[in-house]
Amino acid sequence: MREIPLAAISEVAFRTASALRFGEIEFVRSGRSGDENKKKKINPNAVRFKRDKNQAFEALKEKIFELVTQLHQHK
Repeated sequence: MREIPLAAISEVAFRTASALRFGEIEFVRSGRSGDENKKKKINPNAVRFKRDKNQAFEALKEKIFELVTQLHQHK
């Protein structure tokens, strides 16, 4: 299992799922580029999901944005 501290997240990359492809949410750590993992087949910082989970993962993305913003405001 891989854990990324909330304070270490600098970016959230999100792609909705469709009938033909999985959706994906990726948590990019500070100092890293989301593009670095594009070359790898398995991205340890991403979670893939089916179309019926789009709404739940969209809500997760928004919550992560909210929490990261709160962390940066308190620094």
